[in-house]
Amino acid sequence: MSRRHRSAPPLPAVFPPLDDDCIWEILLRLPPQPSFLLRASLVCKRWRCLVTNPKFLSRFSAHHRRPPLLGFFSAHKAIFFVPALDPPDWIPAPRFSLRPGHGDRFQFLDCRHGRALILSHTQPPQIVVWDPFTGEQIRVAAPPAFSASETLAIVNGAVLCAAGDHGHLHGDCRSRSFRVVLGAFDIDTTHAFACVYSSEGGVWGDVASLPILESDWIKMLHDMRNFHFQPEVTPMVLVGDSLYWLLWQHMPTWYSGVILKIDLQRQSIAVVKSPPDVNGPKECAFTIVPGEDGCLGLILMSYSCATLWNRRVYTDGDAIWVPGRTIQLDKLLSLGLVDKEETLLSVGFAEQNNVMLVRTCNHVFMVYLRSMKFKKLCHSGKRYFYHPFESFYSPGHDFYIIILRASKNFIYKN
Repeated sequence: MSRRHRSAPPLPAVFPPLDDDCIWEILLRLPPQPSFLLRASLVCKRWRCLVTNPKFLSRFSAHHRRPPLLGFFSAHKAIFFVPALDPPDWIPAPRFSLRPGHGDRFQFLDCRHGRALILSHTQPPQIVVWDPFTGEQIRVAAPPAFSASETLAIVNGAVLCAAGDHGHLHGDCRSRSFRVVLGAFDIDTTHAFACVYSSEGGVWGDVASLPILESDWIKMLHDMRNFHFQPEVTPMVLVGDSLYWLLWQHMPTWYSGVILKIDLQRQSIAVVKSPPDVNGPKECAFTIVPGEDGCLGLILMSYSCATLWNRRVYTDGDAIWVPGRTIQLDKLLSLGLVDKEETLLSVGFAEQNNVMLVRTCNHVFMVYLRSMKFKKLCHSGKRYFYHPFESFYSPGHDFYIIILRASKNFIYKN
């Protein structure tokens, strides 16, 4: 009986190595959290060259559209970073914290499009544009008009990417030119002022001014003259080509505020009428946020209840405030408050991730308005307002070296 000879198994198919374009398309689909690009950059030199290519980073941010929320900045004698991500994406607080020199007086104004804006109370005042990733600081003297009077004070500001590219998505804009917008208020003349700086020309534009004469402000102006005027610094809100600025102050028994609109194209300033009954007892407070469908929004806090409003602008220019969702925060967060009459405060808002920060007497919570989920961020402490740091992470920054040294699980081989 003859034996059948088994034929040898076919050799496995040999696929050609992937070219850079294929690898590029695969890497584009990695999640935007910091650890994914970092791990990809550790595979080999070829991959690291790809993920640190500026064109790839631009495509990466365009693909994901919304940068991750890395954390929040808060200031109290120093600038503290509060991480928002979980391990392995968690960024140590000292990495982005900044301690000024001895005796320096400063005010943290804004963090947007990958940069932070700090006001240094020197004589004359200076603004500092700070890149938290590289540590680079650009100092610019404030407009001379903003230090011409003892009753005039810089109370707010914003730093913006100046890119006007069609379809440009903000998230990794640190290499681009920027604009700075400063807001000031004169308690003596009750005028508000705004001025825009461009890094491309290196000059400040004309100072725009506006008298605040609305009847809603009668109570606030009276309180300003009878109490030390210490306006709260809440970040300006970017909607289209305009910045919206909430100038307000918490008095012992009264909450007062007015919304100002700074048109970046015309470099003008105007008052925006707020919804009725938002100025009132100290148990009620409101803050402005980006609204739905590209309009201006507002969150009115009353005890543990938050009501969202949207400002609808019609084609003829008329505008109306429309109430939206109402959120019972005490039920959502399961806070277990000792006093059910305790007022919760909105102390921050991440524009690109639609996350609201809510402060209780003990903790600060992140509330994701899309999913209505929440997460405990930190203890309340003495810090009041928190500025979001929303940015894509590039392994090419020196941040890569710091994370690499801190991680004993990764070994990069040439």
